Amino acid sequence: MNSFFTRITKLSLLIILTFFTFSCEQIIEVNLQQGSPNIVIEGCVTGGKGPFFIKISQSQNYFNQSNFKGIDNALVELSDNLVKEKLVSKGSGFYSTSKILGIAGKTYNLNVISGGKKYTASAILPAPVPIDTIYFEKGFLNKDSLNAFVQFNDPPQVENYYRIRVYRNNYFIANDYNLVKDEYTDGQTMLAPVYNNFSPGDTILFELYNLDRDIWKYYKGVNEIIQQGMGLQSPGNPPSNISGGALGYFGAWGKSHFRIIVPKAS
Repeated sequence: MNSFFTRITKLSLLIILTFFTFSCEQIIEVNLQQGSPNIVIEGCVTGGKGPFFIKISQSQNYFNQSNFKGIDNALVELSDNLVKEKLVSKGSGFYSTSKILGIAGKTYNLNVISGGKKYTASAILPAPVPIDTIYFEKGFLNKDSLNAFVQFNDPPQVENYYRIRVYRNNYFIANDYNLVKDEYTDGQTMLAPVYNNFSPGDTILFELYNLDRDIWKYYKGVNEIIQQGMGLQSPGNPPSNISGGALGYFGAWGKSHFRIIVPKAS
């Protein structure tokens, strides 16, 4: 779990945005501005066979977290323009697919009806971009540690938005979101830095996510909230691509990975 804030004002709301254990792995805590409870919709489609999960819940006041509950009586549908299915409630606000496949280039449409209101979103699933290689160099400040550089070839003539996730010795490194895009490097070889205290002998797993634009903007918004929270400012909400006034996100991504043992510094 990544905790974004250690200091939260009394006028804050806390919602738990879950990147599900099955297809979207991460749990996110987001500090929200004061307001009435709102519906929160979270979900993603990844490459390959599902199931894919959508979670529906309601934001709660920070001092009322014991009453945090998922919404189990919503109508949730997901389609790819060929297959359309009604998702099955699994309890605690989770809804599961059984037919939809994650195929690169397809558009996925989400429709939710809850409390008499309709919420919609769509996302195009990008193809995975393979990692070519990983370089390590001595840290700028700590000469006993190493920083990593992830090299990959950006597909030409298409906007690409990336996130890099890193695991050291099977543990996720929750340092930042490592977001990059190809605005000035379209079709070129990209070298993305990952600044961390890697040590020789560590087994590192790098995951490269090729994100659809909306989920990248969502992550970028969360990153900005982190920075605002560190400065004790009053943060806003990350941008949502869901119509109807819901909080949260619906996104898609292709993923590749590269495992390496950190070599001795030369």
